[in-house]
Amino acid sequence: MQDLPVSIYSYDKELTIEKTTKKKDSFKEPETPPFAGAVERALLKYGVLNMDMLGHAFYRYGQRKRVDIKKVVESLQKMGRVDKYTIKHPSRTRADVDIYTLSDDVWQEYMQKRKEKSLFKRDFTDIPYLMESLAAAQWHISVLYNSIRFKKEFTELMFNRPQITQEGMVQIPSLIRLKYFSKKGMYLCGIPVNRNYDLSSLKKFICRVAKIDHYFTENADKYYSYVLIILCESVSQVEEVSKLFEVMEETKYLRLLYTIDMVTAKINPLMHLYDVERSSGRAELTLVEL
Repeated sequence: MQDLPVSIYSYDKELTIEKTTKKKDSFKEPETPPFAGAVERALLKYGVLNMDMLGHAFYRYGQRKRVDIKKVVESLQKMGRVDKYTIKHPSRTRADVDIYTLSDDVWQEYMQKRKEKSLFKRDFTDIPYLMESLAAAQWHISVLYNSIRFKKEFTELMFNRPQITQEGMVQIPSLIRLKYFSKKGMYLCGIPVNRNYDLSSLKKFICRVAKIDHYFTENADKYYSYVLIILCESVSQVEEVSKLFEVMEETKYLRLLYTIDMVTAKINPLMHLYDVERSSGRAELTLVEL
């Protein structure tokens, strides 16, 4: 298969993060920019986004007019309503990743108005978690953003929503219903691979995927056809993770598809889903079309 770039949301122990919010101009009181509310609602929904994702989310959930999103976000930073963080690699072998979130005060302001609290963990020192959140948001937004370009109907059902199973609560990262105009549809659940590679985190990830599958099987009358899509950083990670699923008793029966973060950024992510078959210890990736 073709070589695909490693995700910009890959975790590395050398990564650092710093707050790089634009400061308020002391000589000029910032004015609330047009469509500020739509940008804030997107950040409230996803917790953290980069500029590309903000643009796509704004188009999908906000206004479909041409708007300078960068200018809107800069104004909101100067107003103290949006914070910017930059994830850096000290060797400069990787590009910086700028991410945006609501400021603490504004986040609390929104939380006080909501009956359902967000599951997003506002810990901006936890780089693996932030990378995982960005991967999930990119998949979710990209699928919905491409719904207009392709003759398929997409319905958003969940993003980071808690659900109850017989084994307890589980968090559903992304759930979208795909309905073909002439056929019945299916339910797509995107699950990002845990970015922290310690053994404890991997075990939690495997258990989480198994529990998510149990949620769908326990509600088979509602989710008559579903697929779990594992969001990976690279092709090599697809090969590694698929092997892990195969050898674990809890997950060896699961039917999983895989995709790479970087192909979800600019193009229709449903055109780059892979099935994995293992033979003689090797992984064979086959492109799948839904």
